[in-house]
Amino acid sequence: MAAQQPGATAPINAKVAAAISGLFGQSEGADCRLVFVLNPAPPTGEPGDGSAGGRGGTQMKEAVKTLGEPLPAHSLVLRYASDKIAAQLIWAETGGANSACGPHGRRPSKKARTSGAAAKSAAPEKQLPEVQLILGGEQELPAARAAIQFAYTGRVEAGISVREALQVRRQAACLQLDGGNTAANTAAEAAGVVPVLELYGCAALWPDPAEDAAFAALLAEAKRRLVAHFGDALAVLNDTARYEQMVALPAVGLEALLESDDFGTDSESSVVLVLAEWMAVNFDSTDEALRRRLCGLLRLVQCSRVYLSGVLPALAARHQRSPASAAGWFPVTLAEPNGSKRAGSNSKSKMAACWAPYLQDGTRLEGSIALLPPAS
Repeated sequence: MAAQQPGATAPINAKVAAAISGLFGQSEGADCRLVFVLNPAPPTGEPGDGSAGGRGGTQMKEAVKTLGEPLPAHSLVLRYASDKIAAQLIWAETGGANSACGPHGRRPSKKARTSGAAAKSAAPEKQLPEVQLILGGEQELPAARAAIQFAYTGRVEAGISVREALQVRRQAACLQLDGGNTAANTAAEAAGVVPVLELYGCAALWPDPAEDAAFAALLAEAKRRLVAHFGDALAVLNDTARYEQMVALPAVGLEALLESDDFGTDSESSVVLVLAEWMAVNFDSTDEALRRRLCGLLRLVQCSRVYLSGVLPALAARHQRSPASAAGWFPVTLAEPNGSKRAGSNSKSKMAACWAPYLQDGTRLEGSIALLPPAS
Protein backbone atom coordinates (compact mmCIF):
# COMPACT_ATOMS: atom_id res chain seq x y z
CA MET A 1 0.00 0.00 0.00
CA ALA A 2 1.41 3.37 -1.02
CA ALA A 3 2.27 5.72 1.82
CA GLN A 4 0.08 8.82 2.14
CA GLN A 5 1.87 12.03 1.24
CA PRO A 6 2.43 14.49 4.10
CA GLY A 7 -0.40 17.02 4.28
CA ALA A 8 -2.72 14.97 2.09
CA THR A 9 -6.27 14.36 3.25
CA ALA A 10 -7.39 10.76 3.27
CA PRO A 11 -10.83 10.20 1.70
CA ILE A 12 -13.52 9.34 4.22
CA ASN A 13 -15.52 6.14 3.92
CA ALA A 14 -18.49 6.97 1.69
CA LYS A 15 -20.97 5.25 3.99
CA VAL A 16 -19.70 7.19 6.99
CA ALA A 17 -19.84 10.47 5.06
CA ALA A 18 -23.42 9.78 4.00
CA ALA A 19 -24.38 8.92 7.57
CA ILE A 20 -22.88 12.17 8.90
CA SER A 21 -24.68 14.20 6.21
CA GLY A 22 -27.94 12.50 7.11
CA LEU A 23 -27.66 13.54 10.76
CA PHE A 24 -28.44 17.18 10.03
CA GLY A 25 -31.64 18.19 11.81
CA GLN A 26 -32.18 14.70 13.21
CA SER A 27 -32.75 13.91 16.87
CA GLU A 28 -31.11 10.51 16.52
CA GLY A 29 -27.76 10.57 18.29
CA ALA A 30 -28.11 14.29 19.15
CA ASP A 31 -26.28 15.23 22.35
CA CYS A 32 -26.93 18.98 22.27
CA ARG A 33 -29.10 21.46 20.49
CA LEU A 34 -28.50 24.79 18.81
CA VAL A 35 -30.71 27.64 19.90
CA PHE A 36 -30.81 30.71 17.69
CA VAL A 37 -31.31 33.88 19.72
CA LEU A 38 -31.71 37.55 18.90
CA ASN A 39 -28.61 39.63 19.48
CA PRO A 40 -29.23 41.64 22.66
CA ALA A 41 -27.91 45.15 23.07
CA PRO A 42 -24.29 44.56 24.08
CA PRO A 43 -23.08 46.06 27.39
CA THR A 44 -21.55 49.52 27.15
CA GLY A 45 -18.13 49.36 25.54
CA GLU A 46 -18.55 45.70 24.53
CA PRO A 47 -19.54 45.16 20.89
CA GLY A 48 -21.69 42.16 20.07
CA ASP A 49 -19.57 39.50 18.40
CA GLY A 50 -22.05 36.72 17.74
CA SER A 51 -20.72 34.51 20.54
CA ALA A 52 -22.90 32.67 22.99
CA GLY A 53 -24.64 34.67 25.67
CA GLY A 54 -23.42 34.71 29.24
CA ARG A 55 -19.68 34.52 28.56
CA GLY A 56 -17.34 35.56 31.34
CA GLY A 57 -20.08 35.21 33.93
CA THR A 58 -22.06 38.16 32.52
CA GLN A 59 -25.76 37.53 32.99
CA MET A 60 -28.33 38.96 30.61
CA LYS A 61 -30.79 41.13 32.47
CA GLU A 62 -33.57 40.56 29.99
CA ALA A 63 -34.97 37.27 28.77
CA VAL A 64 -33.31 36.02 25.61
CA LYS A 65 -35.59 36.00 22.59
CA THR A 66 -35.30 32.79 20.60
CA LEU A 67 -35.64 32.70 16.82
CA GLY A 68 -37.26 29.67 15.23
CA GLU A 69 -37.09 26.16 16.58
CA PRO A 70 -34.00 24.69 18.28
CA LEU A 71 -31.92 22.47 16.02
CA PRO A 72 -30.83 19.00 17.25
CA ALA A 73 -27.05 18.84 16.99
CA HIS A 74 -24.19 16.41 17.29
CA SER A 75 -21.09 17.67 19.05
CA LEU A 76 -18.90 15.04 17.38
CA VAL A 77 -19.62 16.73 14.03
CA LEU A 78 -19.80 20.38 15.02
CA ARG A 79 -16.76 20.57 17.28
CA TYR A 80 -14.56 19.61 14.30
CA ALA A 81 -16.48 21.62 11.69
CA SER A 82 -16.78 24.95 13.53
CA ASP A 83 -14.05 26.47 15.66
CA LYS A 84 -16.56 28.81 17.32
CA ILE A 85 -19.03 26.06 18.25
CA ALA A 86 -16.12 23.90 19.46
CA ALA A 87 -15.06 26.69 21.82
CA GLN A 88 -18.61 27.08 23.09
CA LEU A 89 -18.93 23.33 23.67
CA ILE A 90 -15.69 23.28 25.64
CA TRP A 91 -16.84 26.29 27.66
CA ALA A 92 -20.17 24.59 28.38
CA GLU A 93 -18.52 21.30 29.36
CA THR A 94 -16.16 23.00 31.78
CA GLY A 95 -18.86 25.18 33.31
CA GLY A 96 -17.49 28.41 31.85
CA ALA A 97 -16.40 31.14 34.21
CA ASN A 98 -18.68 29.78 36.92
CA SER A 99 -18.96 26.04 37.32
CA ALA A 100 -22.41 26.46 38.85
CA CYS A 101 -23.71 27.96 35.63
CA GLY A 102 -25.57 25.94 33.06
CA PRO A 103 -24.12 24.98 29.67
CA HIS A 104 -25.04 28.32 28.12
CA GLY A 105 -24.02 30.63 30.95
CA ARG A 106 -27.20 30.71 33.04
CA ARG A 107 -27.39 29.42 36.64
CA PRO A 108 -29.74 26.43 36.84
CA SER A 109 -33.04 26.98 38.60
CA LYS A 110 -33.77 25.43 42.00
CA LYS A 111 -35.91 22.83 40.31
CA ALA A 112 -32.98 21.86 38.09
CA ARG A 113 -30.77 21.51 41.18
CA THR A 114 -32.86 18.81 42.81
CA SER A 115 -31.12 15.68 44.00
CA GLY A 116 -30.42 12.89 41.58
CA ALA A 117 -32.89 10.61 43.36
CA ALA A 118 -35.66 13.18 43.20
CA ALA A 119 -34.94 13.87 39.55
CA LYS A 120 -35.02 10.18 38.78
CA SER A 121 -38.33 9.69 40.57
CA ALA A 122 -39.84 12.61 38.70
CA ALA A 123 -38.55 11.07 35.44
CA PRO A 124 -38.54 14.33 33.46
CA GLU A 125 -37.90 14.37 29.75
CA LYS A 126 -34.19 14.54 29.01
CA GLN A 127 -33.04 18.09 28.31
CA LEU A 128 -30.11 18.40 25.93
CA PRO A 129 -27.41 21.00 26.64
CA GLU A 130 -27.92 24.17 24.60
CA VAL A 131 -25.47 26.16 22.53
CA GLN A 132 -26.76 29.62 21.71
CA LEU A 133 -25.99 31.17 18.34
CA ILE A 134 -26.69 34.88 18.26
CA LEU A 135 -28.24 36.37 15.11
CA GLY A 136 -29.07 39.89 14.09
CA GLY A 137 -32.70 39.07 13.33
CA GLU A 138 -35.21 36.58 11.98
CA GLN A 139 -34.02 37.25 8.44
CA GLU A 140 -30.66 35.62 9.22
CA LEU A 141 -32.18 32.34 10.40
CA PRO A 142 -32.33 30.51 7.01
CA ALA A 143 -28.69 31.36 6.28
CA ALA A 144 -27.60 30.25 9.75
CA ARG A 145 -29.35 26.90 9.34
CA ALA A 146 -27.82 26.50 5.87
CA ALA A 147 -24.36 27.17 7.32
CA ILE A 148 -24.92 24.48 9.97
CA GLN A 149 -26.09 22.12 7.23
CA PHE A 150 -22.82 22.78 5.42
CA ALA A 151 -20.99 21.65 8.56
CA TYR A 152 -22.63 18.25 8.13
CA THR A 153 -22.67 17.89 4.34
CA GLY A 154 -19.78 20.02 3.08
CA ARG A 155 -22.12 21.51 0.47
CA VAL A 156 -24.17 24.68 0.06
CA GLU A 157 -27.57 23.95 -1.43
CA ALA A 158 -27.71 24.50 -5.18
CA GLY A 159 -30.21 26.92 -6.70
CA ILE A 160 -30.05 29.59 -4.00
CA SER A 161 -29.91 33.26 -4.93
CA VAL A 162 -26.81 35.43 -4.77
CA ARG A 163 -28.15 37.20 -1.68
CA GLU A 164 -28.80 33.89 0.04
CA ALA A 165 -25.32 32.61 -0.87
CA LEU A 166 -23.71 35.74 0.56
CA GLN A 167 -25.76 35.45 3.72
CA VAL A 168 -24.66 31.83 4.12
CA ARG A 169 -21.08 32.93 3.55
CA ARG A 170 -21.36 35.54 6.30
CA GLN A 171 -22.80 33.02 8.75
CA ALA A 172 -20.12 30.47 7.83
CA ALA A 173 -17.44 33.08 8.51
CA CYS A 174 -19.04 33.95 11.87
CA LEU A 175 -19.11 30.28 12.87
CA GLN A 176 -15.55 29.80 11.58
CA LEU A 177 -16.56 26.95 9.28
CA ASP A 178 -13.55 25.83 7.29
CA GLY A 179 -14.40 25.86 3.57
CA GLY A 180 -17.73 27.62 4.03
CA ASN A 181 -16.58 30.81 2.32
CA THR A 182 -15.40 29.03 -0.81
CA ALA A 183 -18.53 26.90 -1.00
CA ALA A 184 -20.78 29.96 -0.70
CA ASN A 185 -18.75 31.82 -3.33
CA THR A 186 -19.22 28.85 -5.66
CA ALA A 187 -22.95 28.83 -4.98
CA ALA A 188 -23.16 32.57 -5.72
CA GLU A 189 -21.33 32.12 -9.00
CA ALA A 190 -23.52 29.17 -9.97
CA ALA A 191 -26.67 31.20 -9.32
CA GLY A 192 -26.64 32.46 -12.89
CA VAL A 193 -23.16 33.10 -14.27
CA VAL A 194 -22.52 35.93 -11.82
CA PRO A 195 -25.85 37.85 -11.94
CA VAL A 196 -24.07 41.16 -11.51
CA LEU A 197 -26.98 43.44 -10.70
CA GLU A 198 -28.06 41.19 -7.84
CA LEU A 199 -24.47 40.83 -6.66
CA TYR A 200 -23.90 44.59 -6.57
CA GLY A 201 -27.29 45.04 -4.94
CA CYS A 202 -25.95 42.95 -2.03
CA ALA A 203 -22.75 44.98 -1.58
CA ALA A 204 -23.46 45.36 2.13
CA LEU A 205 -22.99 41.59 2.50
CA TRP A 206 -19.64 41.45 0.72
CA PRO A 207 -16.56 40.26 2.55
CA ASP A 208 -13.36 42.26 2.24
CA PRO A 209 -11.91 41.23 -1.16
CA ALA A 210 -8.43 41.94 0.20
CA GLU A 211 -8.92 39.13 2.70
CA ASP A 212 -10.71 36.67 0.41
CA ALA A 213 -8.88 35.85 -2.82
CA ALA A 214 -11.72 33.66 -4.11
CA PHE A 215 -14.29 36.41 -3.68
CA ALA A 216 -11.90 38.97 -5.18
CA ALA A 217 -11.66 36.81 -8.32
CA LEU A 218 -15.45 36.49 -8.46
CA LEU A 219 -15.80 40.25 -8.04
CA ALA A 220 -13.31 40.97 -10.83
CA GLU A 221 -15.39 38.86 -13.21
CA ALA A 222 -18.58 40.51 -11.96
CA LYS A 223 -17.12 43.97 -12.60
CA ARG A 224 -16.28 43.01 -16.18
CA ARG A 225 -19.84 41.77 -16.70
CA LEU A 226 -21.29 44.89 -15.09
CA VAL A 227 -19.45 47.17 -17.51
CA ALA A 228 -20.45 44.94 -20.45
CA HIS A 229 -24.08 45.05 -19.33
CA PHE A 230 -24.29 48.86 -19.28
CA GLY A 231 -22.04 49.30 -22.33
CA ASP A 232 -21.55 53.05 -22.51
CA ALA A 233 -22.82 56.33 -21.12
CA LEU A 234 -25.16 57.06 -24.02
CA ALA A 235 -26.79 53.64 -23.73
CA VAL A 236 -27.42 54.29 -20.03
CA LEU A 237 -28.85 57.76 -20.60
CA ASN A 238 -31.09 56.80 -23.52
CA ASP A 239 -32.46 53.45 -22.36
CA THR A 240 -35.06 53.57 -19.59
CA ALA A 241 -34.31 50.12 -18.18
CA ARG A 242 -30.56 50.69 -18.03
CA TYR A 243 -31.03 54.16 -16.61
CA GLU A 244 -33.17 52.84 -13.76
CA GLN A 245 -30.66 50.06 -13.12
CA MET A 246 -27.83 52.60 -13.05
CA VAL A 247 -29.43 54.91 -10.48
CA ALA A 248 -30.26 51.83 -8.36
CA LEU A 249 -26.60 50.80 -8.19
CA PRO A 250 -24.76 51.23 -4.89
CA ALA A 251 -21.77 53.54 -4.96
CA VAL A 252 -19.36 50.63 -5.45
CA GLY A 253 -21.23 49.68 -8.64
CA LEU A 254 -21.14 53.16 -10.10
CA GLU A 255 -17.48 53.41 -9.14
CA ALA A 256 -16.81 50.23 -11.12
CA LEU A 257 -18.31 51.87 -14.22
CA LEU A 258 -16.53 55.20 -13.86
CA GLU A 259 -13.09 53.70 -13.32
CA SER A 260 -13.32 51.24 -16.22
CA ASP A 261 -11.61 52.01 -19.52
CA ASP A 262 -14.20 49.77 -21.18
CA PHE A 263 -17.17 51.95 -20.19
CA GLY A 264 -17.54 53.84 -23.46
CA THR A 265 -18.79 57.34 -24.18
CA ASP A 266 -19.01 59.90 -26.95
CA SER A 267 -17.58 62.55 -24.62
CA GLU A 268 -16.67 62.70 -20.95
CA SER A 269 -19.50 65.20 -20.65
CA SER A 270 -21.94 62.28 -20.92
CA VAL A 271 -20.13 60.50 -18.07
CA VAL A 272 -20.45 63.63 -15.94
CA LEU A 273 -24.18 63.59 -16.70
CA VAL A 274 -24.40 59.92 -15.66
CA LEU A 275 -22.82 60.81 -12.31
CA ALA A 276 -25.10 63.83 -11.92
CA GLU A 277 -28.19 61.67 -12.51
CA TRP A 278 -26.98 59.10 -9.99
CA MET A 279 -26.27 61.83 -7.43
CA ALA A 280 -29.78 63.26 -7.90
CA VAL A 281 -31.18 59.95 -6.59
CA ASN A 282 -28.47 58.82 -4.18
CA PHE A 283 -27.01 61.99 -2.67
CA ASP A 284 -28.40 61.25 0.79
CA SER A 285 -26.47 57.96 0.92
CA THR A 286 -23.13 59.64 0.18
CA ASP A 287 -20.66 61.67 2.18
CA GLU A 288 -18.05 64.20 1.11
CA ALA A 289 -15.26 61.62 0.88
CA LEU A 290 -17.32 59.36 -1.38
CA ARG A 291 -18.43 62.24 -3.61
CA ARG A 292 -14.85 63.39 -3.98
CA ARG A 293 -13.73 59.85 -4.82
CA LEU A 294 -16.40 59.43 -7.50
CA CYS A 295 -15.69 62.84 -9.02
CA GLY A 296 -12.00 61.98 -8.98
CA LEU A 297 -12.74 59.28 -11.57
CA LEU A 298 -14.06 61.81 -14.09
CA ARG A 299 -11.68 62.65 -16.95
CA LEU A 300 -12.75 66.25 -17.12
CA VAL A 301 -10.01 67.22 -19.54
CA GLN A 302 -11.99 65.27 -22.15
CA CYS A 303 -15.23 67.18 -21.55
CA SER A 304 -16.66 69.41 -24.25
CA ARG A 305 -15.97 73.14 -24.34
CA VAL A 306 -19.57 73.78 -23.27
CA TYR A 307 -19.06 71.73 -20.11
CA LEU A 308 -15.66 73.24 -19.35
CA SER A 309 -16.78 76.80 -19.90
CA GLY A 310 -20.33 76.61 -18.56
CA VAL A 311 -21.55 73.44 -16.83
CA LEU A 312 -18.57 72.64 -14.60
CA PRO A 313 -18.14 76.25 -13.36
CA ALA A 314 -21.87 76.31 -12.56
CA LEU A 315 -21.59 73.06 -10.59
CA ALA A 316 -18.54 74.41 -8.78
CA ALA A 317 -20.39 77.63 -7.91
CA ARG A 318 -23.26 75.59 -6.43
CA HIS A 319 -20.77 73.69 -4.30
CA GLN A 320 -19.26 76.95 -3.10
CA ARG A 321 -22.68 78.27 -2.07
CA SER A 322 -23.91 75.07 -0.42
CA PRO A 323 -21.31 72.28 -0.23
CA ALA A 324 -23.49 70.02 1.93
CA SER A 325 -26.59 70.20 -0.28
CA ALA A 326 -27.58 67.94 -3.16
CA ALA A 327 -27.05 70.84 -5.58
CA GLY A 328 -23.45 71.16 -4.37
CA TRP A 329 -22.41 67.56 -5.01
CA PHE A 330 -19.52 68.55 -7.33
CA PRO A 331 -16.64 68.99 -4.81
CA VAL A 332 -14.83 71.92 -6.36
CA THR A 333 -14.92 75.55 -5.20
CA LEU A 334 -14.76 78.25 -7.84
CA ALA A 335 -12.96 81.49 -6.95
CA GLU A 336 -10.87 84.09 -8.66
CA PRO A 337 -7.26 84.40 -7.47
CA ASN A 338 -6.30 87.60 -5.64
CA GLY A 339 -9.71 89.14 -6.34
CA SER A 340 -8.74 89.90 -9.94
CA LYS A 341 -11.40 91.00 -12.38
CA ARG A 342 -12.64 88.42 -14.85
CA ALA A 343 -11.95 88.76 -18.52
CA GLY A 344 -14.52 88.41 -21.27
CA SER A 345 -17.27 85.82 -20.78
CA ASN A 346 -15.95 83.36 -23.38
CA SER A 347 -12.25 84.03 -23.25
CA LYS A 348 -9.56 81.50 -22.40
CA SER A 349 -8.10 83.95 -19.89
CA LYS A 350 -11.33 83.90 -17.88
CA MET A 351 -11.32 80.11 -17.74
CA ALA A 352 -7.67 80.04 -16.73
CA ALA A 353 -8.35 82.61 -13.99
CA CYS A 354 -11.37 80.70 -12.68
CA TRP A 355 -9.65 77.35 -12.50
CA ALA A 356 -6.14 78.49 -11.60
CA PRO A 357 -6.51 78.08 -7.80
CA TYR A 358 -7.35 74.40 -8.26
CA LEU A 359 -4.80 73.37 -10.84
CA GLN A 360 -1.65 71.52 -9.84
CA ASP A 361 1.08 71.83 -12.46
CA GLY A 362 -1.62 72.85 -14.91
CA THR A 363 -3.06 69.36 -15.19
CA ARG A 364 -4.96 68.22 -12.09
CA LEU A 365 -7.47 69.54 -9.60
CA GLU A 366 -7.28 69.00 -5.88
CA GLY A 367 -8.86 65.65 -5.12
CA SER A 368 -7.20 64.16 -8.22
CA ILE A 369 -9.82 65.49 -10.66
CA ALA A 370 -8.19 65.89 -14.07
CA LEU A 371 -8.85 69.24 -15.74
CA LEU A 372 -7.33 71.62 -18.26
CA PRO A 373 -8.72 74.97 -19.47
CA PRO A 374 -10.39 74.62 -22.90
CA ALA A 375 -8.32 75.21 -25.98
CA SER A 376 -8.72 78.59 -27.65
